[in-house]
Amino acid sequence: MVGPADADGMPLSPRSAEEDTLRRATEQLAVAAREKDAVLAEFNAVIDNIEYGVLFMDSDLRARIVNRAFRDMWGMPDDFIERRPTMLDLMNFNRFNGIYEVRDADWEDYTQDRVAAVRRGNIPPTEFRRADGRVLQYQCIALPDGGRMLTYFDITKLKDHESELKLAKEQAEAANRSKSDFLANMSHELRTPLNAIIGFSEVIMREDFGPVGSGRYREYLKDIHASGTHLLSLINDILDLSKIEAGRLELHEDLVTVPDAVEACLRIIKERAAEAEVALANDLPPVLPRLRCDERAVKQIVLNLLSNAVKFTPRGGQVTVSGGLDGHGDFFLRIADNGIGVAANDIPEVMAPFGQIASSMTRDHEGTGLGLPLVKSLMDSHQGTLDFSSEPGAGTTVTVTFPAARVEGGAASASEAGPE
Repeated sequence: MVGPADADGMPLSPRSAEEDTLRRATEQLAVAAREKDAVLAEFNAVIDNIEYGVLFMDSDLRARIVNRAFRDMWGMPDDFIERRPTMLDLMNFNRFNGIYEVRDADWEDYTQDRVAAVRRGNIPPTEFRRADGRVLQYQCIALPDGGRMLTYFDITKLKDHESELKLAKEQAEAANRSKSDFLANMSHELRTPLNAIIGFSEVIMREDFGPVGSGRYREYLKDIHASGTHLLSLINDILDLSKIEAGRLELHEDLVTVPDAVEACLRIIKERAAEAEVALANDLPPVLPRLRCDERAVKQIVLNLLSNAVKFTPRGGQVTVSGGLDGHGDFFLRIADNGIGVAANDIPEVMAPFGQIASSMTRDHEGTGLGLPLVKSLMDSHQGTLDFSSEPGAGTTVTVTFPAARVEGGAASASEAGPE
């Protein structure tokens, strides 16, 4: 077996062989050290360019590596970091610089809790507000060698923006409540003079105290009465929606015979439908279980839906009312028309208060856009639902459903099968 040789190929003595092995090992260690220093320098260069603070600690919770953002975030000088301070040293440094809002009597318990939390390992993202008002989000990750990596993000601007948005939201909600309260409180003041206008015009039209005279006056009286009635309807919608928003709508519930209520609504809308040359059809079963509800609210729901259907149905079209109990015992009413319809992506707009779709088909139709939102709110007040389906050029179907708990006798059998 041939042993180590010198440069000329001559065998080395045992001592020379040991010296050569040691020299080679020393050179390899020096190369490894240079490579390690190069890797560490590259690593430090990378983390120093990271915008958030990074702190690496060994298993004894001594600072091992920190980046520039961490130093700047806490105002720590390089010579302090180079002494490899413990976590407690770091916290005491920050306390001395007024970072913490912790009483002296609580300081020891506070530091022990924080050190213990880091020793336990992973800490999820947690917010910390400094004494100067800056808000940091930090987290701790356990490393395989027993050390810890802590990262610190300055989220002060984000929190300030959140506070501004929250304040703006609260102000908007307060303004909306004030608006709703104002309109709800105006109900008497607005309705009283309108009721007087409508009432006196009816007295004159009936000529209770003698003939009016010219036929033109009678036409004017009809216009006054129609306009007053229309205005009162609009004001009622606005006030009722405002009461609902303000949480002040009171339901006066009783057992109601729904076919009778629907028939009353059809009589009211009959003249308007005749003028528009739109046919009305009542397909409700003559006998249905009574419904526990607010009769005025139910009539308002039906009138709004009938009014919309007639308004958006062209001459020669038809509006149909149907209903009954569905397979779950819920009570449903359905108003369907074969009018202009609404595109699927426009339905959220028509369901929003004051929402109307601007198009060549709808721009000629007057209205506040409160009908459907009011119906939805009134149905919500009855723990019911509203389903709106429509297709441009084919018509619209609106179904309102009251829960079975409101049906007299519970889930009784229906005389007409409804939607499952």
